Amino acid sequence: MATDLLTRKQAAAYLDVRPQTLACWASTRSYDLRYIKVGGLVRYRKTDLDDFLARRTVGGPPAKGTRRVLRKAQAAKSGTTGGARRG
Repeated sequence: MATDLLTRKQAAAYLDVRPQTLACWASTRSYDLRYIKVGGLVRYRKTDLDDFLARRTVGGPPAKGTRRVLRKAQAAKSGTTGGARRG
């Protein structure tokens, strides 16, 4: 499981930003990028980085599975089951 975790340097390379940028984002909470902190160590899950990128993708078709997730979230918010539409 620990091999699924990336260091700040590795995560920065994956996102094509500097490690200092990730440190700034974490300290100012300017982005909702999840990370794990144990003592002075900071680690990132690759899945969290992928989710972060997917939430910031603009234009084009939604990522695979996104529509279903959005429908479920909308249904939960409105109290419906997300089934067939009435019309």
